[in-house]
Amino acid sequence: DLSTLKNPKYLTPSDLALDPEKKFIYVAMRQMKQVAQFDLATNRVVKKFLLPNEPTGVAVSKDGAMLYVTCASDRWPSGMVCEVSIGAGKVTRRIPAGHYARSPVLSRDGNTLYTCNWLGNDLSVIDLPGGVEKTRIKMVREPYAAAITSDGATLVVTNSLPEQKAIDTISLTGKVSLVNTSNNTVRAVIPVFPVGTHSLFGVCVSKDGKYAFVSHLVGRFTLPATTFAQGWIHSNNVAIIDIGAEKLLNDIMIDNSTQGFGNPWGMAQTEDEKYLCVLSAGSHTLTVY
Repeated sequence: DLSTLKNPKYLTPSDLALDPEKKFIYVAMRQMKQVAQFDLATNRVVKKFLLPNEPTGVAVSKDGAMLYVTCASDRWPSGMVCEVSIGAGKVTRRIPAGHYARSPVLSRDGNTLYTCNWLGNDLSVIDLPGGVEKTRIKMVREPYAAAITSDGATLVVTNSLPEQKAIDTISLTGKVSLVNTSNNTVRAVIPVFPVGTHSLFGVCVSKDGKYAFVSHLVGRFTLPATTFAQGWIHSNNVAIIDIGAEKLLNDIMIDNSTQGFGNPWGMAQTEDEKYLCVLSAGSHTLTVY
């Protein structure tokens, strides 16, 4: 794992979070094992926080005083959450989490932190005042990204790879799980079609809490590999989930006829909720819908 070397070459930004007052962006830099504080007024990095392992995700407390950073790596996969005091500039607590923990999400009251334990196939529920993991919730294979509804009642979790066998040409597809935060149970598992959907890497929830948007890829393995252009073999999509109805509402291919937007990842709605912004890691693009 190159990112655990003593003298890393690249910053490798892997996640970011905006503070409540919208003054700073906190950027997790995996290979550097740091989180950078980026000042939006000056467009400069003003502080860096050192971590004991590679940061895989970052969340900011409601009062903007603390960071909660998930850390794990190929060499040291046992996940942990590092509580970082922004004022003191250092890690103040390390809380054990699951295998290859990532994608931290805070509850609305700020007392609970959820982490997707990517290669452990479960979700950690961490009590922050006590600094302990309360329970783990079994998830669909490789939970990867999560987002919480505005009322805090539902956590939306995506998975990375389908759990079916590769020969399943009828129902092999990625899933979205809806978790009730009141009792830490999975209330619904929603298949995201078309067949071949995988790599559900990004998720965001509408401000009214009614819909979840999920970025993903579709491997069209049921088609003959004779045409490689225009999304015939692999396409890049965004799924729309109706949270209340617990169903897939629509699935949209974001490629156009002459250009593919490879590996859609992070997503966010604009403040007025009119547009959805999608970052595509493979094509270095930001697409607005």
